[in-house]
Amino acid sequence: MKHLTLLLMACLAILQTQAQNVSVTFNLNMESVSNPNVPHLAGGADFGVPGDNPMTDADGDNVWTITVEVPSGYTGYYTFTNGACPDWGCKENIAGQDCAHPENYNDRQLENITENTVINTCFGQCTTDGSCATVGGAIPVTFQVDMSNETVGSGVFMSGTFDGWCGCTPMDDADGDGVYSTTIDCTPGGFEWKFLNGGWGGEENFEPGGECTMTTGDFTNRFLLVDGTAPITLDAYCFNSCGVCGEGTPCVDSLQIDSTMMCPQIYAPVCGCNGVTYDNDCEAQFLGGVTSWTEGECSTSSMVTFKVDMSQQDVAGPIYVTGNSVDGWCGTCVEMLDGDGDNVFEATVELDSGDHEYKFNNGGWDGTENLNEGDSLCTLTTIDGENTFVNRFLSILPGAGDVVLDAVCFNSCDLCADIPCIDTAMIDSTMMCPEVFEPVCGCDGVTYDNECVAQFYNGVTSWTAGACVFPTPVTFNVDMSEQTVSGAVYISGATIDGWAGSQVEMTDPDGDNVYSVTLELDQGDHEYKYMIGSWDTSENLDETEDAACTITSGGFTNRLVTITSEEALDLDVVCYESCEACATIGVDEANPVAFRVFPTVTDGVLTVAFPAALEAGANLVVRDLSGRMVRTENLGAGTVQTIVDLGQQANGFYIIRVENGVYTATETVIVQH
Repeated sequence: MKHLTLLLMACLAILQTQAQNVSVTFNLNMESVSNPNVPHLAGGADFGVPGDNPMTDADGDNVWTITVEVPSGYTGYYTFTNGACPDWGCKENIAGQDCAHPENYNDRQLENITENTVINTCFGQCTTDGSCATVGGAIPVTFQVDMSNETVGSGVFMSGTFDGWCGCTPMDDADGDGVYSTTIDCTPGGFEWKFLNGGWGGEENFEPGGECTMTTGDFTNRFLLVDGTAPITLDAYCFNSCGVCGEGTPCVDSLQIDSTMMCPQIYAPVCGCNGVTYDNDCEAQFLGGVTSWTEGECSTSSMVTFKVDMSQQDVAGPIYVTGNSVDGWCGTCVEMLDGDGDNVFEATVELDSGDHEYKFNNGGWDGTENLNEGDSLCTLTTIDGENTFVNRFLSILPGAGDVVLDAVCFNSCDLCADIPCIDTAMIDSTMMCPEVFEPVCGCDGVTYDNECVAQFYNGVTSWTAGACVFPTPVTFNVDMSEQTVSGAVYISGATIDGWAGSQVEMTDPDGDNVYSVTLELDQGDHEYKYMIGSWDTSENLDETEDAACTITSGGFTNRLVTITSEEALDLDVVCYESCEACATIGVDEANPVAFRVFPTVTDGVLTVAFPAALEAGANLVVRDLSGRMVRTENLGAGTVQTIVDLGQQANGFYIIRVENGVYTATETVIVQH
């Protein structure tokens, strides 16, 4: 009987677990895709990266299926990809369509799934019956950017969803007027991109809400909804702007003011660009002459950055700013931080216009400032019965905008005065210092046996515990000439960025495909790796083949460098995913358009790489063995590499030719799907 009871309890537990989950079946029509691969379900917080959830087409009708289980009541995001692409370059593009959610990278959404559900849709479309709407062919779109207000680096590029955000699509200024352009065949739908001055690191930086942009997840990019059939030529907007260079609309235009205008007596407040609140937009325009505004009253608050210099204090704990309007005199609620280690602590607080009293606390109320009543330059004294309070004082005017206060010395209204590192008046020849070794590092960079020796024998005014340690400048160099660089190149390691992965960027200022960065590291062992864009495309090093430059521990094989001195260290240039230098590029260095192509056997996408940036423009042409031209592209001066997509071509040999009118170079590749 006991066993039967246990069996029933187990069955009930299983049934209960099953009842908590529901199934979602995705039926994806791939009819709209001209070059379909095996599609995958991906995205959101639960469906992983491309490759984790492949779909199947058992009956060969081009409708692919996958069924997954989710908790009852599930809400989350998802998307589809045409193949397994670590860089998400094959993700469907539904930007601008009604089922796209820009806040989560234009993914689709499942919302409150409480029962078994079937989703019927089409790749790249928001249809709900599984059909695919007819989509026209590619539309030539000419993109233009005015660089007349910029100092142009090593070429101007554009990059977006169309090239996997590789940053490698060059633009050309043929007539030298400062306007760079390129034409791209765009498939109908949403098109996101940015212009880049010299490459990644010089990209445009937009704030959300611009009239020419779309914010997708954490990224704000230029956006265009491509439709129709006719070619499109976009206006030449200014770099990093949605407007034309040199044009500026004044905030107040007196010609708009019309004393005869009878505006409605309604309160629908707007905030004018001049910081004034108007009852409605009619009053803003015709009574105030304001040319632009936003809905709602103008904010009277300011973001105030407080700074305090603790260089002449013993820091007893966290540093706080406190005040009635800051934290209700909590005292330990608003912590200040010293991000760069210069002993200046900062905190930013939003405060309304008006008067504000505040103080800084060293560790808490026990270490609060004791300000002098006579120090009226920055304080306000309040007498409440037998109590006298002396606090710092700040007055903020309406519309003042962001306020950054000076870094005042703790317990003072002034900046910290410089204290000399050596004060000979402190030297005392009668002092008998203990003969103990408790080393300190003096502000003069000398290690002393103990603090008594530092102060009374040598006159040092400040020190830190422990012997002086000086970091070593280490330059890391990685050759990316055999890789498709589809994003920024990073270095990551425990002592570099805590294995964060995409914080320490490497750069290639001379365009030779060797990316470098110089870091200051302590002596000892340091493990690290290189990566492209993110951890999804980090190096895959082999414990045996790459033993010469790696260490394997805990199942991870990482690069290793051991630093033994303070002398600057410039590491040898190594090939990505290798301990050795890249093989000689194998091109005629005397030929300025000589290039290398990889991979030479491809299922469609390949990279054309030049040993050095092109000094002048050139033309790239791809032909099959019959001589039929299948692709052409203009390469601008400064081009280092470009991506060629032959995914829609039949299997076979293709000849790639680059010429500039004087020199010519050719290579052969094999397309094999």
